[in-house]
Amino acid sequence: MFFTVLAVLGTGLSAYSSIQQGKIKQKEYDIQARLAALKTRSTVVNSKEKGVKVLKDLNRNLATVFAYKAIGGSDPSSGSAVTLGLTAMRAGATDFNLTAIQSRLDNELGLIEYKNLKIAGENAKIGGYNKAMSQVMMATASYGMQGGFDNIFAPKLTGNT
Repeated sequence: MFFTVLAVLGTGLSAYSSIQQGKIKQKEYDIQARLAALKTRSTVVNSKEKGVKVLKDLNRNLATVFAYKAIGGSDPSSGSAVTLGLTAMRAGATDFNLTAIQSRLDNELGLIEYKNLKIAGENAKIGGYNKAMSQVMMATASYGMQGGFDNIFAPKLTGNT
């Protein structure tokens, strides 16, 4: 009887340990998910800062083109100055649009990583419970195969048949 109690306690402790391991692994994945979300926010902010820098550079380039044209004494809104300005605006707009696309892409990839880590955490928790259940079932089956349940389920015979 002592060893039966010891086996039951050992199985219970092992099952509890498996559940706790699953919960700990879930917390690890949750922390990784939060870090991924923070990294994503940082990347999106950096992309937006690049977009602002592109616009500032565009403004500086346009100012330079029109200033040189005005210094020469000609109309800054005609001829090659306008062509240069339009070319600079086209390049600046392209760069700005690319940084906006990159920002959205970084945001979506970060969201996917966050969701994947949250799902992995939930699966780790479920895996801990599944492992605990299988340990209890295997211990119960082993105990039964060794005849541990024979006196529980055996019919009770009395002398008055």
